[in-house]
Amino acid sequence: MWFCAGEFPQVECPDCLKHYVPPKEEEKGDTVDPDAPEICEKCKDRKVERKEAIIELVQTEINYGNDLQILKEVIYQLLLNSQPRIERFSIECRKAKTRVITLANHKGHR
Repeated sequence: MWFCAGEFPQVECPDCLKHYVPPKEEEKGDTVDPDAPEICEKCKDRKVERKEAIIELVQTEINYGNDLQILKEVIYQLLLNSQPRIERFSIECRKAKTRVITLANHKGHR
């Protein structure tokens, strides 16, 4: 929708609904999508900032997933390597528990 404030016609930005003077055709440049609705410079800047924030978020999540994969591999390998030690420790604990029970039973029969 066009409004005319003197010699400068104004349009309404579809994003923020504020009125602004659109750039002239020669000022727009080659990279403008002709099918995209024209938005004000402030909304264009916000759109770029949102896009950058989304890209950063996605990249952060990808890096986080990669870090978790590395941790998983390292911890899994450590657990595999320590399994015999854990089993020996468990056996020693059971032996010690048996000795304590045996000693307690032995002292109780006196």
